[in-house]
Amino acid sequence: IGLISAVRCPFLWTHATACTDRTPGPLTQDYPASISIDNNTMDHFGRFEKQTAGVNLGITESDTVRHNTIHDCPRAGININTGRFGGHEIAYNWVYNDMLESSDHGPFNSWGRDRNLDFKDDTTATTLDAWKTTVIHHNRFETKPGNFGIDLDDQSSNYLQYDNLLIGGGLKMQWHRYNTYTNNILLGGANVQMHGVWFGSQDVVTHNVFTSTQPYYIAFFPPGSYLPDTIKAHVRIIDSNCLAGNSGVTSNEGNYTLTQWKTAGLDVHSVSGDPQFTDVNKTWAGYAPKGDYTVKSGSPALAIGFKNFPMDSFGVVTPIPTDVVRNPHGMDRYGVSGPGHFGLQFEAGGLIISHDGDYQVRIATLEGRTVRILNGKNGANVYLNTHGMGPGIYLAIAHARAGVASRMFIVD
Repeated sequence: IGLISAVRCPFLWTHATACTDRTPGPLTQDYPASISIDNNTMDHFGRFEKQTAGVNLGITESDTVRHNTIHDCPRAGININTGRFGGHEIAYNWVYNDMLESSDHGPFNSWGRDRNLDFKDDTTATTLDAWKTTVIHHNRFETKPGNFGIDLDDQSSNYLQYDNLLIGGGLKMQWHRYNTYTNNILLGGANVQMHGVWFGSQDVVTHNVFTSTQPYYIAFFPPGSYLPDTIKAHVRIIDSNCLAGNSGVTSNEGNYTLTQWKTAGLDVHSVSGDPQFTDVNKTWAGYAPKGDYTVKSGSPALAIGFKNFPMDSFGVVTPIPTDVVRNPHGMDRYGVSGPGHFGLQFEAGGLIISHDGDYQVRIATLEGRTVRILNGKNGANVYLNTHGMGPGIYLAIAHARAGVASRMFIVD
């Protein structure tokens, strides 16, 4: 979170102010940038503060949030709470069991709340604060039906979203411009919702697979402006999608058939039919997310330009070194140096601790669950019996006053 001193025309949420500053970007450098949040597990947070998230970005720029597993939380897993200043990459994350104590959001939630609101009638001013494109790709976002998988709320603008698997919650856009949704898969009732799209929004919705029986929902437009031809005037492209549900469009003022939608020039080249997913019940060894939603050869989705993307790379994925220790209860010596004279190594079925003073060794799964605690004092050979731990990848983490040393090992 950056400082307000970095913001031009702050506090533009409850109402537009008399802002006249049209200089793009930040006012000062009082904000963080280029932060990497990578390969973490975050769960069961938000016990007291409910308006929270596993990752929260605001008044910051060009941050990377990759390969995180976030679950069991009261609200969104990842939140960008202002449009200042964009340029982020949100990729390969797995968020599920979210929204347990709230609603009207999703696994990913963003707010604009920047000068985009003050100059909403000027298409050239939309990216004064969100001056760099934020890219959301290769994420698996799961939520309860009725929520949004990717919720671009409150003037969130300048987002590119592709190759995302959204289960239960779809795509939402509200009062914004320059957002692109392409090559995503929406499952379990997930749909596309357009809330008060501004004129000249330049939205692009194409090459997606929608399995919902309600592929579009339109809301919050001025009375009388819900007709499909009016929507056509607001967006740039809604076309070449695979509409497996094939039941038309719902709005606050009435429903429209897919034929009426196409007559207005929307989804003209889209197709209907079963996308033919490979195996929705597939499981992988050592990988928790379930289901292979790549489409088979001959799928109608391929005919409209959809391209398959990997289904086994969401969330925490720790690479296994080629020299990793296996079954540490009878093996050759293997070690890692720590700071100073502090170290941790495996030898003859045990852990060798090199340290003067108290230490603790924690054995944990890659998801962060502790399975063993070993306490000791001074250098010692601690026998580690891995029988009964179950197959998987584990970390031995030694903590002492001199520092921390760790080593990964596998139990077959």
